[in-house]
Amino acid sequence: MKANGTFAIDLINDFVNEKLQGDIDQLPYYDFSASFNRYDSRSSPDDKYFGINLNSANDTPIAKAILSLVFKDAWDELNYYAFEHLKYRTCKVNPFVSLFGIRLTENNYKAVSKFGLSPVLCQRIEAVYKLHQTIGNMLVLPNKHDTTYGNLAFYLHSGYRIRGYMDKFLMELEDAFAQPRFADVGMVQLVHKCKKELLRYSRYPGFTLMCKRLMLDDFLNEDGKPRKVFDGIYCAARKKPTEEEYMHAIPQYLEFCENFIPKRGRRITERLKEILKEAIKK
Repeated sequence: MKANGTFAIDLINDFVNEKLQGDIDQLPYYDFSASFNRYDSRSSPDDKYFGINLNSANDTPIAKAILSLVFKDAWDELNYYAFEHLKYRTCKVNPFVSLFGIRLTENNYKAVSKFGLSPVLCQRIEAVYKLHQTIGNMLVLPNKHDTTYGNLAFYLHSGYRIRGYMDKFLMELEDAFAQPRFADVGMVQLVHKCKKELLRYSRYPGFTLMCKRLMLDDFLNEDGKPRKVFDGIYCAARKKPTEEEYMHAIPQYLEFCENFIPKRGRRITERLKEILKEAIKK
């Protein structure tokens, strides 16, 4: 059932009826993090959707079910079963902590708390934090592991030249495809580890096709090449960013996410509706 999609479809249908009041068009705006307690090991009827003791909203069973169906054309043998057997893993498209640091309390983020941000800007940051926990900010990547560089999801969050920014991740990935001798060593190694999954995307125009299938084409220019979207401020850098650098990077980041995440969430939802409709016919 988990390999052929039946488990995922049944779980999604139950979720839509129980949590979205039967309205699947609410999915792009659903905050997955608001529905599970990371530290509560007590059983609950919602465990089938949100799991127990998970680290991230994108690791919940319902998120994996949705992503396994919507992105099955992007990756070979992607299904719910593949997550359980660690062939693929989920992650965030735009990790939040790189720019803002950890969330201390509502409207209070460690890296920017010292700057005396306006209430309006703080509210925007909080709203985007919640957007980061929606389906439009979730992604599937191959999960082959390297002892030095981790996996692709880890490298997106922690790679020295990437630091959680998808635009930089795609630039490094394309370089690893096109000119591995001159590309980031870690990315080249991970591409080699994932060669079975990435091979069909390694030659032109495969990279553009991969981004379109993953609904990441907002990070591409008119030629299908990765474009610079963010300043790439990293709050934990040894040389701390200045207040001026932050004040430029914050609205830039917020504006992109405020548009990109809901739009991508709606695209995911439309594709999911098609898949569920096709399942009814079978």
